[in-house]
Amino acid sequence: MEIRRLIALTFLSIALQVHGQEKNSMTSTDNKQTVCVGRYLMDFPKGVELVAERNKYYGYFDVQPATQAEVRQAINDRINAINNNTSKSLMPEQVLKKVSGTKPDSVVIVRRLIKTNRYGYEAGYKLEGYFWMEGQQYKFKSTASADPADLAETINEMTEIIDSATPIRANEIPTDTGFCMGQALMKGENKHGYVEESYRRYRIAGHPDVTIEIDFGMNFSDLSESLLTRADKMIFPELWQALLFRVKTLRKGKHPVGDIAGEEILQSIPEPNNIQVHIFTWDAVGKANNIWAPGMNIQLRSGNPPEGSSTSVRPSLNDKEAIELFDAIINSVRLRPTGPSAVVPSTPLGALCRTGASCPQAGWWEAITPSDAIRDDPQYFAEGAIMPEKEIEFLRRYDWMTIKFGLRAQTMAVDWKLMAYPKEDKF
Repeated sequence: MEIRRLIALTFLSIALQVHGQEKNSMTSTDNKQTVCVGRYLMDFPKGVELVAERNKYYGYFDVQPATQAEVRQAINDRINAINNNTSKSLMPEQVLKKVSGTKPDSVVIVRRLIKTNRYGYEAGYKLEGYFWMEGQQYKFKSTASADPADLAETINEMTEIIDSATPIRANEIPTDTGFCMGQALMKGENKHGYVEESYRRYRIAGHPDVTIEIDFGMNFSDLSESLLTRADKMIFPELWQALLFRVKTLRKGKHPVGDIAGEEILQSIPEPNNIQVHIFTWDAVGKANNIWAPGMNIQLRSGNPPEGSSTSVRPSLNDKEAIELFDAIINSVRLRPTGPSAVVPSTPLGALCRTGASCPQAGWWEAITPSDAIRDDPQYFAEGAIMPEKEIEFLRRYDWMTIKFGLRAQTMAVDWKLMAYPKEDKF
């Protein structure tokens, strides 16, 4: 029984590594509901329910239902918790300032270690942004170095993001350029090259066992392998071979949508309670460093257990109905019409810059060091800065020598590798 479940989960991992009167007819406009996901639009059967959401724009956004009063209370509770050190942290912090945005109950909290100098380094700042819109609380984070100018720039960027958010009313499709998350449009062009990601999980109205998971994310310099390539590389233990005959592949191959080069695998998977559930996956690799061509993964799953249960149920859709629903959703994926006018950084992640050269792109750069060196954290360099030499530390040949004499240090010219753009989560 457990082996069958492992088979189902293995097939599911393909997508996660990297995303008349027929019951699910979407042929009529009246039966469709269009939703905005990041910079794209998709059509679902009317009444679709959003179950879960995760977004990244500048930083990861936590979006939760809340009243304005609850957001106001959450901000006050957070400030008190930091200042009173209710977590009993060994590295207590304090709130240095609270910067208000133009929206009601919007604020950026700036906190820092009470003991700012630790181990010879000057501690930087941690920042948290809050705002409320259309019945939802939005929270995101960032960091700044000890440099007052960097702190001021970070506060300015965070308040700009708060101020740029405009509400998306029920059933409204924004026409302005921007990135959709929750009930907010982050209006304007992504001029700073922030990483954009959007994950959604929907439940189909009238079919509580059927869910659609959407995972769109901006690629870096290295693109993942395609869905079919990943699937062809899968190796199953001999123990599973006798059970694979129950896995039915309903469709597998190329599935372009407009100018998006997509691939698909549609399968019926055995469950431990002797039922077959649908796991349909559509995947598009996208392009490198391009917010208008992100990596895309969409998955339909049927037979999902009801809340509080771990046992799959018999799907409410047969194979034909599930395929029709899947095709209608996938074929509706399109870029929200506003035009790709955002500015994408010209220097791709992974670019190299040698000691003594001028830094081509503001961001976080990591020194490429010998394999036996102690790896150091990336450093921030502004555009135009001269890339420095790097002091590299090595362990000595024997542990007792390192304990007695300390690490061996050597300063040398290195290649620096661009790891993240300004204000991205570094790692």
